[in-house]
Amino acid sequence: MKFTAPCREITRAMAAAAKAIAGRSVKPVLANLLLAVTDDTVTFTGTDLEMWLSVGVEKPHVEQPGKVLLPPAVAQSLPAVDSAVIETLPDGNVRVKAKDSEMTFNTMDVDEFPSARDVPDVMFRMPAPAFIEAVSRTAWAAPTTDGHLGTKAGFVLQAVLLEPQGYRLFLVATDTHVAAVQDLPLPEDYGKMLSALVPAGMLRRVVSAMPGGGEVVLGWNEQRCGIQCGQVEASIALLAGRFPRWRAAMGEPFKVASDRDGFEVRREDLMSAIRRLAPLVTDMVESYGSLMIDVNKDQLRLSPGKNAIGTGVVEIPLPEDENRKHVTAEVRAKLLLNTLTVLDCESVRLLIRNNMACVTTDDGYVCAVQGMMPDPKKG
Repeated sequence: MKFTAPCREITRAMAAAAKAIAGRSVKPVLANLLLAVTDDTVTFTGTDLEMWLSVGVEKPHVEQPGKVLLPPAVAQSLPAVDSAVIETLPDGNVRVKAKDSEMTFNTMDVDEFPSARDVPDVMFRMPAPAFIEAVSRTAWAAPTTDGHLGTKAGFVLQAVLLEPQGYRLFLVATDTHVAAVQDLPLPEDYGKMLSALVPAGMLRRVVSAMPGGGEVVLGWNEQRCGIQCGQVEASIALLAGRFPRWRAAMGEPFKVASDRDGFEVRREDLMSAIRRLAPLVTDMVESYGSLMIDVNKDQLRLSPGKNAIGTGVVEIPLPEDENRKHVTAEVRAKLLLNTLTVLDCESVRLLIRNNMACVTTDDGYVCAVQGMMPDPKKG
């Protein structure tokens, strides 16, 4: 095996494929990347047996095809500029030559590397930027640990739900305190099809390896989800279980918000108000600190909620509306700030209903932040 490619391309592909490698593995072979070279392609693949992630190298010059295992640390030996030559030696080890350096790496038997699982048939095609943004807007709401939810419930909630319905594909994530939903348009009516529970952390790692443009090809069956974009291809094991009935959980706010109810507010103004009150909101980092939201016909008022270490008010003027009802809610400040942070639009629509804050945009995003439960001691 022998090929030449720009060092930056090799480093990029190796770093991206290495995102599939687990921090600790019982099998030493899984700490390596599979380097597969054909007559015209060079691909690095990493796996933790739950996810396979393959990333191609742009514009390689192949002299001899072959396969070999390499540790991800090889990328650290490459300079930032110029090209590198990677080749297997007669003793089976690998030599990396770049600029004035030459290094030799011991390798393992390539046959020990597990074969990638079959990628399901293509189901959907969509622009890559839209899919990448949809994952960014939703996956953050999935919990990273079981926490108080219990092992079974927490395990299922650590997924992003992919749910096709008609001409739309819904991406949903929730930790029961916040639910983020993004719907993407589909080119044809798919009716109600099999949904998929894709681990949120793995999905984010795959998306981070994708190029910013092009097309995403997506498909899944009962066991695995396949994603392909440019020279990035992934196969992810799905989670098994019953995802919460998110439409019922979001209830009326989701239905009303979908109809563009609520009021419009500049996103930066709302984020600035929350940040200004942050010093008064306890446990802001852990998402437990609360924020009082008070809406009337011409003003949005924000103030620290219960257990605050001080008092304060930030007022945001609203276009006067005589029909706007006076409503209040107490929500987790950090969760409301998080949903605003993942957006890049100038303004959002905010709906306060049933002690819940619902943020929506014109391109199909809805995020509902549950209100704080009343203190039973205060009856």
